[in-house]
Amino acid sequence: MKKWLRREVLMPLFFLVIYGGALFVLIQKLDELELVQRQGMMTWLLVASVVIYIFLIAVTFRHIFSAYLLERFDPGDSRSIRRLARNWRFRLPYNWESKVFFEQFPSDLAKAQFRHSSGELSSGVVFLRTGTEFWTRRPQNDRLLMLETDAINIFRVDRLLKNTIDQLDTVKPESQRNILIIAVRMQDKQRVASAAAGCVNFMGQFKGGSLFPVMLDLEHQRIYYPVNRSLIPRKHKGLQNQLLAQIRSSGRVRQDEKLSTRRIRQQANEQSDIHTST
Repeated sequence: MKKWLRREVLMPLFFLVIYGGALFVLIQKLDELELVQRQGMMTWLLVASVVIYIFLIAVTFRHIFSAYLLERFDPGDSRSIRRLARNWRFRLPYNWESKVFFEQFPSDLAKAQFRHSSGELSSGVVFLRTGTEFWTRRPQNDRLLMLETDAINIFRVDRLLKNTIDQLDTVKPESQRNILIIAVRMQDKQRVASAAAGCVNFMGQFKGGSLFPVMLDLEHQRIYYPVNRSLIPRKHKGLQNQLLAQIRSSGRVRQDEKLSTRRIRQQANEQSDIHTST
């Protein structure tokens, strides 16, 4: 964390302050010598310098923000893992429930033209969507692999990603856009976050297309996914963003479901009161 803070935050701010201080001192000296009033060219040079400085401020803060968003998390560093576990972007909605997700998500995949496909990969449930590109009319297949586990670590995640890529290189039909969902049930939030660092740091591109690993922490309502997708084609990122939105939506408890659940509880309480009185 200290190296990242010094390299990505403190050093750019240091040079920004030095440039701003030098520009301020120059303006003060020129004002004392009244050169600005005498030479119009000097005025334009000062205006250009101030504009450049404002541009540098914008670029510097954009760089700091991007460096924060694209931070690579170290699974062996407890402080890095704590930051990953607390990161706001990986939170699921407060009304998200895993039971609702597993009931709703398969039907949502079916609506998106994904069909269950057996015997293609060695583990997990596989969904395949076949189609063609609109302009080139070439085949365009999307594959989604989903598995659930109650034990995970960074080594298993790395091995799972490698084995999945090896299988995708040989499986037929070929799929350019691939998604791997790892649903984890573990009480230790830090251990799950440590394993999820393998997904968050994953670049996502291989020879045959792209692989987008998503880890669902079912016990703590977290969703981990790669943060740096700069090498991924736009069409692939579009599908990935749709998937993330669908996962968040499929697990939400609807208002009518809440009302029906509340009504069932009320009926159960009323029946228990009747039995108690009798």
